[in-house]
Amino acid sequence: MIKFKFLVPLFTLMIGVLITGCEKESVFENDFQTEERIQRAAIEMGDGVVDPSEALTYIDQIPYRSISIDRSLNALRFASEDAASQTLTLLEQAEDALLTEIQTSVSGFSETEVDRMNINPSLTNEAFEAKIGFSSLRAMVVSLEEKFLQNETLDDRNDPTDQYAYAGPEFFRAVLSPNAEIIVAGAISKLMPDGGNYTITDGDLGTLNFLRNNPSVKQINQVPNIQIIDYPTLSSGTSNCVQNKIVSDTKYKTVDGKKYRTKFLLEIKNNSFPWFFGRYVKAELKSYKKQWLFWKKYPTYINIAISKNVYKSAATGDCDGKAVAINKNGDTIDAYLKVKKNKFYKISASDKDGAAGILQGTYHWLGETFVLTMF
Repeated sequence: MIKFKFLVPLFTLMIGVLITGCEKESVFENDFQTEERIQRAAIEMGDGVVDPSEALTYIDQIPYRSISIDRSLNALRFASEDAASQTLTLLEQAEDALLTEIQTSVSGFSETEVDRMNINPSLTNEAFEAKIGFSSLRAMVVSLEEKFLQNETLDDRNDPTDQYAYAGPEFFRAVLSPNAEIIVAGAISKLMPDGGNYTITDGDLGTLNFLRNNPSVKQINQVPNIQIIDYPTLSSGTSNCVQNKIVSDTKYKTVDGKKYRTKFLLEIKNNSFPWFFGRYVKAELKSYKKQWLFWKKYPTYINIAISKNVYKSAATGDCDGKAVAINKNGDTIDAYLKVKKNKFYKISASDKDGAAGILQGTYHWLGETFVLTMF
């Protein structure tokens, strides 16, 4: 088997993922650094070589004959719902396999060592896009983020991480057009920045232009060929609990003259498309380091935990439910929830009718603990 030393900055880490990190000759000479060294000593060392071959086998299984590109919309067109569902499942499995391989390979290495490996956690999604010649929303956001980080001083209000968080996990963005659109079995589906998901059942382009002008839910309800798949944030939808919401927190810290930045994001999101169904909670942390005049993505030691996650039955019309917590390793301690261990963790009520209520995320970064709460 050929092994590729392909280079992966692990700057995005999710719920309960523990990526080891501080430098062996570290600048962080404090209690937190001592704790890290103890933890690293107990972790089995990886070989430092990431082999993407297993992950890429999933990309080879995608039903490419059922996929084409609508050049007028620069959107993927899937011949059937089954083709779209199968593609997304394989993209998710590929991403999962790649990230598992990365985590195993870099286990026990320092931040500096992992940074030098220059690993690419987006490899499987890039391989899919390249194979069909598609310019996706995922690729656009990556480009915008790179341009954003070239500024010496960052205006966090313009961070693409926040602006496009509504579009879901990276593997899902790989099938969306830059306008967050996709064509499945002749119907056009569109994701909106307010969290709403819609399908134009007859694929009418005039109706699509109407949606692109950000109409209200009330206006959308009056259009017979638009199906509301998921209501937007705090809308008058089927639940009075928060169903689609994103909150984020950005921190800056200087350690021994070196500047660091982190963005912690919490998201509650519903996807009820028949070809991509899931209600999930997402916790994501991205880390950056100032490099000369600009910023760069940087792998870091983190510990993310989510707690106070309340679910309800859609029939009750309220947010009463059983509070549950997830420990730092991503294992559930409540039978009502399940955690899928990949880059984008999905947490669902056992009856699949759950709507998320209160959510609190805690993360530990550079020796400090921060809390972010969503109501």
